[in-house]
Amino acid sequence: MALAVMSHKALQTCALYEYSEVLRTLVSLGGHDELYNDTLLLKKINRIRSLLVADMNLYIEKEYSELSPNIKLELMLIDELQKPFNVMDAIERAWHLAP
Repeated sequence: MALAVMSHKALQTCALYEYSEVLRTLVSLGGHDELYNDTLLLKKINRIRSLLVADMNLYIEKEYSELSPNIKLELMLIDELQKPFNVMDAIERAWHLAP
């Protein structure tokens, strides 16, 4: 759960612009009638949309806040958790969406 919080914070810090652009693009794609014939593409869009707007931030933040200060400090000292990352690449690799 702590890694989910760290990931969410990294997203907010490093990729807010990209995150907003992806959401904006998904919303605009939803209005195109020609997409309704492409069920595979629609499935991918819906999967990405559900991942981006998942409403579990409050739960993970609550569990993270209950961690001991030592564990939080250890997590903050992991360099890889403090670096920017490519959000779309991570989503595509995690759910095997890459072409």
